[in-house]
Amino acid sequence: MQQKCVIFLLKNRKTITEKPFFLIFSSVSLIIIIIQDRQLCCIEGELMIGELLRKSIHLSGLTLPVIYIFLDKSTMLVLIGILAGLALAVELVKWLFPPFGDFFFRIFKPLLRRHERKGAITGATYYLISAFLCIFFFAKTLAIVCIFFMILGDMAAALVGKQWGKTKLLGRKSLEGSAACFIVCAAIALVKLNPVIAIIGALVATIVELMPFPIDDNLTVPLISGAVMHFLM
Repeated sequence: MQQKCVIFLLKNRKTITEKPFFLIFSSVSLIIIIIQDRQLCCIEGELMIGELLRKSIHLSGLTLPVIYIFLDKSTMLVLIGILAGLALAVELVKWLFPPFGDFFFRIFKPLLRRHERKGAITGATYYLISAFLCIFFFAKTLAIVCIFFMILGDMAAALVGKQWGKTKLLGRKSLEGSAACFIVCAAIALVKLNPVIAIIGALVATIVELMPFPIDDNLTVPLISGAVMHFLM
């Protein structure tokens, strides 16, 4: 499988090298592959390289909660509000003007999931909306914890579930993936919150991530777990 993926990269080396965007994220993905020492494989018709590219983008979302550590609430709301507004504008334009939508999907296709390629709102847009709502409704520390839940908890569930998930719970979700989500969320919350509240919040985040809600989990995981912890504080 590793040989097949190397062949894929070699065949597409012209596209990767001509477009700085793909060159950067291909490099990041290869670093992740080396660190994790995991084989590239196909996941429901998508190459693992695409999954690693998406997770690289996902990790870049850590910049916002880190920035929030040093900024006040009103400034951060303005910053994320602008970013969320731009993201929503792009979503609207790609629906209203098919040529722009075709251009968008052609450029970002390797980073989009199957339903996003069909026109659904992207996870990045949901992330920005969710981060804005977390900062607006919750205290600073809680908002930062919830955004970390959204990024690292979801990533742990996805990577562990796909690599070692044997015990299926709901649909494609596994016990191993959910356990990883809980451990990561609990570790994050215990740094800053009361231990009882931290464990309950991590448990709620894990259950919400597991449940097949029709709403994107970038919205449900941080907002529902954050609301529970907010009322317990």
